[in-house]
Amino acid sequence: MTGHLKAVGSPLLAHVPAPTRPSTVTLAVPKVIGATVWLLLLSCVSGYAIWFLFADDATLARNFGFGAGVVAFSFAFIASLKPQLSTWLAPLYAVAGGLFMGGLAFAFEARYPGIALQTVLATACVFVVMLALYLAGWLRATPRFRLAVYVATAGIALAYLVAIVLSLLGMPVGWLREGSWGAVLWFGFVSLTAALNLVLDFERIDNLRRQPQPDYINWYVAMGLMVTLVWLYISILRLIANLRR
Repeated sequence: MTGHLKAVGSPLLAHVPAPTRPSTVTLAVPKVIGATVWLLLLSCVSGYAIWFLFADDATLARNFGFGAGVVAFSFAFIASLKPQLSTWLAPLYAVAGGLFMGGLAFAFEARYPGIALQTVLATACVFVVMLALYLAGWLRATPRFRLAVYVATAGIALAYLVAIVLSLLGMPVGWLREGSWGAVLWFGFVSLTAALNLVLDFERIDNLRRQPQPDYINWYVAMGLMVTLVWLYISILRLIANLRR
């Protein structure tokens, strides 16, 4: 096997290097599903723990969540460089990602009661719909589709970077203020892009299962899917919050 094998939809975890040792196993969909379920359980437990740790301080929960988000991003970035570490990094990412989602959800829940459960249900529904569309053959990761999703994802990352820089310079982006139609449209676009990234995840999982892979690959692929799900959850959370203002 030569070159690089594409792995998951998340641009951060975009490639799996060809195995450098002879010991390989065939990637099976059940293995990825099992790893993903395990990571989801870890995220749920850590996210729910936030509600007990910071039961009386929504602001502290939000700040802690942002800090956990930075840690989660770091784990994902390391995994993109060293996929061999995914067996250990994937569970750590799941815990940090759960704290990130839980912290932000708790902060928004204090302002908009019921929003946390609404976001969970909406994320689950989006996931099921995208999976159904993929399995039915109505959505496929064609070259044009893949390019469009990558461009949109890169554009979102660049926009967030510019917004952060402008905010640090004392020039916040006015049209993204909470409750504005600009914010609603923006987070709607971000949520849609995150949902479309799921198609890339499904397509690459489907492709990888037909080829011999290193034994760490199921965790790497599951971690990539978790990256997309965390992004989708946070985007939908922000979208619903802006719609409820």
